[in-house]
Amino acid sequence: LHEYQSKYLMRKHDITVQEFKIAETPDEAEKAVRDLGANKIVLKAQILAGGRAKGVFSSGLKGGVRVIEDLKSIRDLSEQMIRHRLKTKQTPPDGVVVTKVMIAEALAIKRETYLAIVMDSS
Repeated sequence: LHEYQSKYLMRKHDITVQEFKIAETPDEAEKAVRDLGANKIVLKAQILAGGRAKGVFSSGLKGGVRVIEDLKSIRDLSEQMIRHRLKTKQTPPDGVVVTKVMIAEALAIKRETYLAIVMDSS
């Protein structure tokens, strides 16, 4: 699952998650920032691979996870992410095309918990 899909599932089952929006275009990303009304946001490329924060895009942008205080930069940053390939340690050598970004309110995190489920079909 993508991160945003996991957040939808958690929210559906009454687990508190930060407010977020999904965007497939820079216009949608700008609207998402306005709709959230936060002073500080996190912009995250959505691909099925870890290491996004240290990844490099085919556009030249470094970092698929960005904490943004200058909300006017959302258009430029999302243009450098959406429809570009993101290469991380967990992607194929040529990277993976980003079709969606998640825009979320930035929060002071006290504790992070990760959960993984692996199905063994043997």
